[in-house]
Amino acid sequence: MVKQDIKDVVIVGAGPGGLFAAIDIIERIGKQIKLLVIEKGKPPIKRGCNALIDTCRSCKICDLISGGGGSGFFSDGKLVYDIYSGGHLEHIITTRNKKIELEERIKQIIEKFALEYIYKKPSLPDNINRCFQQQGINFNPYPVLHIGSDKLKLLAQKLIDYLQEKNVEFLFDTEMKDFYYDSNLNRWDIKIVKNKNPQIITSNYLIASVGKEGNFWFTGLVEKLGGSVEDNNTYIGVRLEIDDITAKNLYDISFDPKISLKKNKIKLKTHCFCRHGQVLLLKYYNLPLAGGHTPYLEIDKQYNPEKFPNSNFAVLYRDPSVCTKEKALEIMKKINKTTNGKLLVQRLDDYLNNIPTTKEKLNYNKIKPSNLNIVPGQIPDKLLPGFREAFIAFLKKLDSCTPGILGEDNLLYFPDIEWWMRKVEVNEKMEVKGIPDLYAVGDGSGWTQGIMQSAATGIIAGDDIVGKLNKTKGDYERIK
Repeated sequence: MVKQDIKDVVIVGAGPGGLFAAIDIIERIGKQIKLLVIEKGKPPIKRGCNALIDTCRSCKICDLISGGGGSGFFSDGKLVYDIYSGGHLEHIITTRNKKIELEERIKQIIEKFALEYIYKKPSLPDNINRCFQQQGINFNPYPVLHIGSDKLKLLAQKLIDYLQEKNVEFLFDTEMKDFYYDSNLNRWDIKIVKNKNPQIITSNYLIASVGKEGNFWFTGLVEKLGGSVEDNNTYIGVRLEIDDITAKNLYDISFDPKISLKKNKIKLKTHCFCRHGQVLLLKYYNLPLAGGHTPYLEIDKQYNPEKFPNSNFAVLYRDPSVCTKEKALEIMKKINKTTNGKLLVQRLDDYLNNIPTTKEKLNYNKIKPSNLNIVPGQIPDKLLPGFREAFIAFLKKLDSCTPGILGEDNLLYFPDIEWWMRKVEVNEKMEVKGIPDLYAVGDGSGWTQGIMQSAATGIIAGDDIVGKLNKTKGDYERIK
């Protein structure tokens, strides 16, 4: 393997964390530096998934989670406009001024490149607010900037086009296999494979934005290099598909209502609300997980909301004594074996009565599944002890405030899992503690959950690298 010329910065992963890091660096320094982005998937315009319209082909690299834009910019495009939502960034960004500065910077970039979007502030009616309080339900009133699934691919491509115009180099369909620090030269050697050809890229600074799927692999290497890693709070649950009459009560409140119930250490919460959306089959480690898309935007007059008449959202459960990354993988593997790689689906009425859903029942169900990659059956209670009782109690409380949640024809898709990623110990600049010039950003760092938070960590890391480059190379001319 021959080493290539030295790069100033290498970013691994072209998701929100990696792209926003690249934008921050290149806009503040200029064209003179050598910046390379490595991505194991395809460019955004070449990404597509057969499972959205037909049967999953079990691709080696899942287009829904890998490629230009990452999983974040290939989702439904809801940016919860608060970087303290969905992560641990309150421990990194400790001042209100810095928080507001980052949120505004992200919004400016989105507004510059997004073709269309809607910005909605939460609006909780008095009667529902009183009901939530009576039921002990918590509601977090976050504003949401929504771009929509169909527009995200174009946004990601525009961001990449912009960076390429600024001489940022991209290597797609390229996997990083290993990285190690040359202490003699104070540089990173990064082993990559493209078209089955191994190469070594050398760089002064390395930003790892490896996503959820790359987290276990990346954190294992961090530990070998002397860095510290700890487990996160893992959430495990289902994705609930409901009709639009029921859904409207929720999305009129917020495009992504954050509703939760906590008792002692046990917590349930809603996650990733997709109005007029489609349930997704995602493949992490080639194992099935439920997700959601929202192609629908009210301002898009060309989109017919009846294409997907239903809405869906996750209901996630956390019990630290049960919900671990090991349990998450165990569940994914067992469901994979039962369904041959598809999602398990059950009618809510059947779940409440503890009986399996059959194909016949599903055929006559009022709510038609929005994804074909499913196997009807029964969600096994023994896989997640304690979930059933807590889940039903949560739905009953929610139904009392927003009727229809307990509708018998509502559908449950299993499994839906969040936050299995291990958390890398970093400093306030997202630099891995004890390992010089290595930065961990985005969901793969274990610090974030979502586009806004991932983008913020990318900007933080980029800002620190700019400062280091300016000290070693002098000031660069700012791009006009």
